[in-house]
Amino acid sequence: FQHFFVGVGVAGWRSIIVSLFLIGGLLFTNIGVVGLYLGKVFEETKNRPLYAVKRSVNIEALTWPDNLPGDGKTQEVLEEGIASGK
Repeated sequence: FQHFFVGVGVAGWRSIIVSLFLIGGLLFTNIGVVGLYLGKVFEETKNRPLYAVKRSVNIEALTWPDNLPGDGKTQEVLEEGIASGK
């Protein structure tokens, strides 16, 4: 305040400003690292496959095991999707 209005220099203000910029830069860097980590966690929790197979050539048909959990409706839906090419 005195430096701008009265013209009297205040001792030590440069070191305070440099310290604030250094600490602020470190905080922003840490927030960026945490953001990258959360972004990767979010992508992993979507459980999306690495790739999707639209059609296959020269591969035998998928056989379903008899001991699938559930009431069998899941297997029927999946078989219909495979048969229709979806």
